[in-house]
Amino acid sequence: MNTRTLFTLLLTMMSGAAIAVDKVQFMTLDEAQQASSKSAEEVRAADINGDRLIDTVEFAALTVAPGDAPADATERSGAPARE
Repeated sequence: MNTRTLFTLLLTMMSGAAIAVDKVQFMTLDEAQQASSKSAEEVRAADINGDRLIDTVEFAALTVAPGDAPADATERSGAPARE
């Protein structure tokens, strides 16, 4: 590949990444409560910026507690559990 082709490819990839970052998905507090099966108080507490919309980061914090994923993985894999 020549330099021009590599530059065009790099520019295309960077443009696609910028467009993907700009598209943040939101859900209302009610939708987040139904999707996560959490109480209304827990959902309101997860809304950190107070805009009454739950974005992907807030929803992840609402649904995944620290340490849950590794514990589940070791539970089913036969590896020794963490202390």
